[in-house]
Amino acid sequence: MRLVATRQASDAFESCRYDLDSPSDWHELDPSLIEAACTPDAAPPALCRPTVDADSLADALQDTLRSKIAVVRRSLGGLDDTRFDRKL
Repeated sequence: MRLVATRQASDAFESCRYDLDSPSDWHELDPSLIEAACTPDAAPPALCRPTVDADSLADALQDTLRSKIAVVRRSLGGLDDTRFDRKL
């Protein structure tokens, strides 16, 4: 089995390319490293701690979306009393 990965200068979504016809954008993964990672006694890969508080970020995103939805509904007329159920 042959596994390949993309070569990206950055992991930013806007700059990622997945051109399957460009060999220079791809490199082959080392099969021995893949096999070693798949053994039952293999240690899981080290993970980095998140750099943001996911809960507060999710709350801030929901608040922003609620506000923007309410503005759009008001601009449509007749929908001034937009209510959101925070328990959902």
